[in-house]
Amino acid sequence: MRSEIIQVIGPYLTPVQSSYEQVITHPILQPMIEFHNKYVVTPLLKSDHFATLLSTPQSNFITMAFVYLMIGLAIYEVIFHTGVYFKLWMNPAHEVFLNLPVHCAHVYLSLNVIDELDFPEGKTKVESMDDLKDSAKFLKRPIVYHFEFSPDEYADPEFGTNLKFLRGKVLKWFLQSQVYYLNKPDFKDDIGIDDVLLFNKKGKLLDKEKEEEFLCNVEVQTGETVYAIIRV
Repeated sequence: MRSEIIQVIGPYLTPVQSSYEQVITHPILQPMIEFHNKYVVTPLLKSDHFATLLSTPQSNFITMAFVYLMIGLAIYEVIFHTGVYFKLWMNPAHEVFLNLPVHCAHVYLSLNVIDELDFPEGKTKVESMDDLKDSAKFLKRPIVYHFEFSPDEYADPEFGTNLKFLRGKVLKWFLQSQVYYLNKPDFKDDIGIDDVLLFNKKGKLLDKEKEEEFLCNVEVQTGETVYAIIRV
């Protein structure tokens, strides 16, 4: 039976084999074939596992197809993510998976006070904590406190609380603190929310013009330290 099949398909195999040999011996393909043999086949043959996979024409074809598929995918991923990083094109998934900021659940507070006479409102423009480094602080060591925000304190369930709420919470806590109680005679009588200066962990002033902004949108993330200076 086998001999009969060979007799039937034999005349068709010879032209196919001849065409294949012509293709692989074509001068244009020689550099590609040399690259394939030197940098793909030779390293794979050093592994007993891959040497077995390359031992037969069928497994050789499947293995090489898989190898080049992986190489192609790796090149595609490198080019794709490089383009996204340098903003040459956008990630198609950005419309589905939006990069939303995570709401701020709790912060640490480092608080100090400054004499109003040393820093009168409107006389000096403050943009960072460095602008106050030469000013005399009332407390030798700042008060460190931990604020945790409950869901009922969120201005929005998804984005959390805003800067205005934090500023008011800091003022309320300070006016109820022992530091204020013991030093009240030395403080002015009308300490208000405008006297509370807040800075993020980088020392940058959290602008009062952004009071309605969520903390996550003014570079204040969960667990970070917020620095507060209160004019007294």
